[in-house]
Amino acid sequence: MEERVTFVSGGLKLAGVLHGPDSRGARERLPAFLVLHGFGSSKDSGGSNQRIGACVSAGGWGDGEKKFRKQHESPEAWGRFTAMLAEGRRRRQETGESIMVPRYDIVPIPPALRGNVAPGSIMEFPFEVIESMYAFRANDVVGKISPRPLLLLHPANDSVTPTEQSIDLFRHAGQPTDLHLVAGVDHFVLSEGNTLVVTLLRNWLDKYFPVSPRSR
Repeated sequence: MEERVTFVSGGLKLAGVLHGPDSRGARERLPAFLVLHGFGSSKDSGGSNQRIGACVSAGGWGDGEKKFRKQHESPEAWGRFTAMLAEGRRRRQETGESIMVPRYDIVPIPPALRGNVAPGSIMEFPFEVIESMYAFRANDVVGKISPRPLLLLHPANDSVTPTEQSIDLFRHAGQPTDLHLVAGVDHFVLSEGNTLVVTLLRNWLDKYFPVSPRSR
C-alpha cells in the first residue's frame, strides 16, 4: 500500500509517502516510522533501502563545525570552505541575496561513491542551508531522545562523515542507545547489501518494535 500525504507542522507544509502492508485489518494497530531522506534527496528519490540508509548514516553528526573541518581536512580545502562561508555572509549583508553552493563543495563525496546519490537529488543549495548545517550540534539535543531507544549505525571507516561523530553522539545520548561500527562498508551503509548491517537493524527493530502477525 502506498499513499501520498501532506500535513502542517510548525507552520510548514510537509509532504511524504505512506507505505503500509496491503493485508492490514481495519482495526489492526502497527508501529510506524518516519524515515527522513538524505541530504539533497526527496521522498521521490531512490528506493526504500537508500532512504533508510541515509536516515541511519545521518546519525553520525554530533557537531556541525567539527564535521565540516574533518570533511575539508587539508588546509587548502578548509580555506576554500571558510572563504565560501565568508562570501555567503558578505553577499547577504550587502545585497540581501543568497549565493548558491554546489553539493560537493558542501559535503565532498568521493567520486567512487557518487553513484549512490539518489536520482533526482538536489545539486545546489542556498547558502543558508550550509550555515544552518555548520551551526547544528546534535550533541546538545540527542539526550532528549531518551528514554526512547536510539540506534547508531556507522561505517568503521567512513570516507564522507567522520566515524568519531557517531562515537561522540553516543557519549552524549541517554539510554537505551546502541552504537555499532561496521567494517567493510562505506558511507551508504544500506545500499551495499551487507548482511551484518541488515541483521543489526532487523534485530534492533525486533527488540524494540515487535510485531505479531495480527497486532491490535
